[in-house]
Amino acid sequence: MCKEGNLAPGTERAQQQQEQQQQQHTNGERKQQHRQLYVDKMTVKLTEGAIEALTKGNTVNNAVLQVVNIRKLESGSGPARFRLMMSDGLHTIPSSAAFMLSTQLNPMAEQNLVAPHCVCVVKKNVTNVLKDGRRVVIILDLEVLRSAEEVAGKIGDPTPYVEGQTKVASTAPSAPPRALQPQNGHDAFVSKGPSRDFTKKMPSTPGGSSKVVPIASLNPYQSKWTIRARVTNKSGIRTWSNSRGDGKLFSMEIVDESGEIRVTAFNQEVDKFFSLIEPSKVYYISKGTLKIANKQYTSLKNDYEMTLNGESTIIPCDDSQDVPMVHCDFVSISDLETKEKDAIVDVIGVCRSTEEITRITTKSSREVSKRTLNLMDMSGKVITVTLWGEEAEKFDGTGQPIIAIRGARLSDFGGRSLSALFSSTVMINPDIPEAYKLRGWSVCISGQRYRCVLLNLPVINKTPTDLITTKASSDSLHPCVLLPRYDKEGHTLDGQSMTELKSGGGGGVNTNWKTLTDVKMEHLGHGDKADYFSCVATIVYLRKENCLYQACPSQDCNKKVVDQHNGMFRCEKCDKEFPNFKYRLILSANIADFGDNQWVTCFQESAEAILGQNAAYLGQLKDSVTISFLQNEGAFEEVFQQANFKTYIFRNRVKLETYNDESRIKATVMDVKPVDHKEYSKRLIMNIRKLAAQ
Repeated sequence: MCKEGNLAPGTERAQQQQEQQQQQHTNGERKQQHRQLYVDKMTVKLTEGAIEALTKGNTVNNAVLQVVNIRKLESGSGPARFRLMMSDGLHTIPSSAAFMLSTQLNPMAEQNLVAPHCVCVVKKNVTNVLKDGRRVVIILDLEVLRSAEEVAGKIGDPTPYVEGQTKVASTAPSAPPRALQPQNGHDAFVSKGPSRDFTKKMPSTPGGSSKVVPIASLNPYQSKWTIRARVTNKSGIRTWSNSRGDGKLFSMEIVDESGEIRVTAFNQEVDKFFSLIEPSKVYYISKGTLKIANKQYTSLKNDYEMTLNGESTIIPCDDSQDVPMVHCDFVSISDLETKEKDAIVDVIGVCRSTEEITRITTKSSREVSKRTLNLMDMSGKVITVTLWGEEAEKFDGTGQPIIAIRGARLSDFGGRSLSALFSSTVMINPDIPEAYKLRGWSVCISGQRYRCVLLNLPVINKTPTDLITTKASSDSLHPCVLLPRYDKEGHTLDGQSMTELKSGGGGGVNTNWKTLTDVKMEHLGHGDKADYFSCVATIVYLRKENCLYQACPSQDCNKKVVDQHNGMFRCEKCDKEFPNFKYRLILSANIADFGDNQWVTCFQESAEAILGQNAAYLGQLKDSVTISFLQNEGAFEEVFQQANFKTYIFRNRVKLETYNDESRIKATVMDVKPVDHKEYSKRLIMNIRKLAAQ
């Protein structure tokens, strides 16, 4: 027997063996983790020789490189740029060259997705030669294969590349490499088989003087470049005359597969190039001047714009198959509710209806043609679009065509509406996928794969024998029936208007419906700009004190006048004295719905609609100092009593204002309409269905 508290010799020995095994197991796990990290670092196979090829100006397809360092270069007027030091495992780029991220990739650097030691695949790049001979490799498309945390260190022992010197790759460790697993559906770009062909050159211009570069790579620091692009919009010749002299200009918008840019020509260049340029044609353009884009005159998504000069050349290009027709970023009409006022957007939809052309006179006494049309897309929302000038005159809305507008301005006047600008491009039945998707779809009879080519967008119906089919793959084609989507479904939809109706009254006005609780919960009016909303509310109190004021009798002036106590009334704005005045209303009211209440200010028209009397009559009642004073005073009170507890649709403007160091929300009634209970009930039923479907 052993003493209490002591273990038998065999038990003690077994415990020691167990502790030794646990320690060995722990050490083994640590060694395995270190070994796994080492294997992971080594199996991220970089594209050796890519730095040398890029430095020499050759093209490298999908080069896998590691970011060694990254530096932000601030720009005084333009966007910031990011300079990268990259490695292919053997070399880093020399001091006579540099890697630069294109500005559209700046968010990747700003969000630390591209950081030192991460491994990336360079999908698209272009090499520019500066005036001093240095090469700048601009990265246009980049994908991160491994983050910096996953790689945890520099791969290989790279040194700056020196032309004429070669460096042998270090021998890989004897441990069997583990293939890098594909990420995001891509092949991870692990080198397989023979080395890549680094001798592929970019296409050259007809004269062979310089390479064709993408629009996205253009910047003010380049000297020799040529782009190949399609003209998507061309303006007419505009003239000006000021103290510095007379002049003329025209502008155009061009696009290639990488992006778009605005081009402007002045004076002599107008004479040289205007007749040469035709919309939808493709041209080689060289030696323009690049500068920061003035966003007041262009809505294109490019930080720069181009000006043609005396050295610029434009040559027609016959090979235009791979140049896109148009570059649009379409926004659904239903999403326009969330866009800021004056936003520039691209939209596409079916022209449901058009109005007759009208002519208006601008402030500069110039007559302009105007036409409005209603556009609807598959969201079921309808928005009013205004066309101006020549576009309005030549527009034909017969057959309910597909309309695509690039660069329209969003307005919140009377709800949501769009206006085509001088720089906007209006396309009728454009040959783009979005138009085909909107107009029609195909349903296969046999359920097999097929592809149909619809040659004429306005076609309403076709039989299977009328369809022209093309082989999309090795599969055989099968008959199909064309079922136009809009003609099958869209024409039966009423559509919900996002633009306030000019007449009638009811639930069908502006779609920005809010309850008074929503207004406070969503902090409407707290932004830089005022917010607008519509609500159904009941008047619970009207403040009659100071509801009338004496205003200037001039037709276009409503300023308050000052009594001169000599029978004359002075208007400071008009700087005149008048023997009379007119009464105007400024009514303070408290309105309420089922959830909250709100004080609002009603001016002349809305106040008269609420009270049911005009300002002149109310002023007459208030000023009566006759024997029947009490009777008139009672009549004045009766007008306000009768207006209480009536329900209206209020169109309101809210904005946070500060007065005497005190901030508060000011709500102003823009319009008052009676409730159309039929339309109001329809909207409530629709809201109930939406909530039930969630």
